[in-house]
Amino acid sequence: MRRVLLIRVSAIGDVVLLEPMVRALKERFSGVEVDLITAPFLVKLMAERAGFDQVYGFERHQKEGISTCLAQLDSSEYDLAIDLQAKVQTRRLLKGVKATQKKVLQKRSFSQGLLSLVGYDPPLTQLHNTQIYLKTIEEHGIDSSPRRPVFLGADTAKKKRIAVAPCAQHQTKQWPIGYFQDLLVQLKNELPDYEIVAAAGPKDGVQVEALRSVRPELIDTMELSLDSLARALEEVEIFVGVDTGPTHMAAALGAKVIALFGPTSPTRWGPIGETHQILSLNLSCAPCSNTGGPQCPKADQAQACMKQLSVAQVMDAIKKVVA
Repeated sequence: MRRVLLIRVSAIGDVVLLEPMVRALKERFSGVEVDLITAPFLVKLMAERAGFDQVYGFERHQKEGISTCLAQLDSSEYDLAIDLQAKVQTRRLLKGVKATQKKVLQKRSFSQGLLSLVGYDPPLTQLHNTQIYLKTIEEHGIDSSPRRPVFLGADTAKKKRIAVAPCAQHQTKQWPIGYFQDLLVQLKNELPDYEIVAAAGPKDGVQVEALRSVRPELIDTMELSLDSLARALEEVEIFVGVDTGPTHMAAALGAKVIALFGPTSPTRWGPIGETHQILSLNLSCAPCSNTGGPQCPKADQAQACMKQLSVAQVMDAIKKVVA
């Protein structure tokens, strides 16, 4: 095996979790080149941190996105190209790639795939997502056991900083902002030596200002690019977040992560390693989704999987990793 191409465009966490696959290929095949096609905003992060040789951007929503992306590729043929997104546009992209062997990730059976097209998509809960990826190359003598993602910079000396990620793309994955406010107040009282970082993006101003109202001195990352966010996170000792991209980044960069799970599966998406704490109430209705959604599917539960996770539970988990 000389050249391998992986295709995964979104989301941030899913792409971060590719790192063990790159590492496994390079351990198995000396000198192999492993390239990636991903979303343009992820190119620099994955090129600098995840061990890829070349990373190419793919604007999948642009009319000429496929042809523009393919034009970037080296004219040499790949030995193996894998579509790890398995969507219409990435399948079309894979079709245009020169490769001896081509594969598309199969996460579901044929019948499950048909059901997902009509909105019935039960959460995948059996394997960690790193295993799902690694199983696509298992036939090449690579172990598909779950592996912890490790980014370049994970061994950077940590500062006394606790980062919190109050936001997620999907509403049902969010922990109430009032709980985060109460947590920051408790941290000031019980761990006053720690600086607070709000790991947030440019659309998260309301939540950041809510946190700043109780901790005016906090550092926020709203104006940082994704690769600059990585530089900030590599100095963070403890990270508290929901199932979202920055949480996966922080774990890959060596932080001790307190991960708060509700509608999505901690088995599939939780950080790997003894330094992390995964908090989940394991309600009978959870997990209910592979990605989260705009509202709780059970009106009588009212997002209980997140709202019943108490500040005291999170504070206890922080104290454990500090100790």
